[in-house]
Amino acid sequence: MTTIKVVRYAAMGALPRTAALIGLEMATGDSIEQLVHRRSVELDGDGAWDAGRSVRLGLTGLMVTGPFAHMLFRGLESIAPGTSTTAVVKKVCLNAAFMPCMIGATMSTAWLLEGRRPQEVAKLLRKELITVCYTGLAFWPAANIVVYKTVPITFRPAVSSGFGGLWGIFMAAKVARAKADPDEVHLDAGILC
Repeated sequence: MTTIKVVRYAAMGALPRTAALIGLEMATGDSIEQLVHRRSVELDGDGAWDAGRSVRLGLTGLMVTGPFAHMLFRGLESIAPGTSTTAVVKKVCLNAAFMPCMIGATMSTAWLLEGRRPQEVAKLLRKELITVCYTGLAFWPAANIVVYKTVPITFRPAVSSGFGGLWGIFMAAKVARAKADPDEVHLDAGILC
């Protein structure tokens, strides 16, 4: 088998594998976030784990975030190949420019799976997307420098999603310390990636 055929064969399974891994990471991260939140704050009701929320976020990762991340990392590597400082800076900047699309698609999918109407999702995006993107810019460029400089391209979406899980757990802890406002829209911390 020629090298090109081996690369194509390996790449054929990469997207489903990346999507499944990111879906699993998002569901696991959400479960941990809920645990952090339950231990930090008295919740209304029984404070039980919301398995449905974790499943919805896992499906979001499987159907949207995973495939988008896979294609984004592949595309960025074709635009700025390698790990030189110039290539890494280009990829980090382009990733930041694409961030609103990725976050918007992820949040929209999670909210639609939650049962919200498209009009409500559009309203929530107008209200929340800019703030979430600015918040993400405080974390993701540094994480992406590490990813683009040190992680082989095949593993970049999964490692980046791992950073997203850590970010989500941190955000859950921060949210848990704040006084909950029942009228405020609370974004799942795990989708801030």
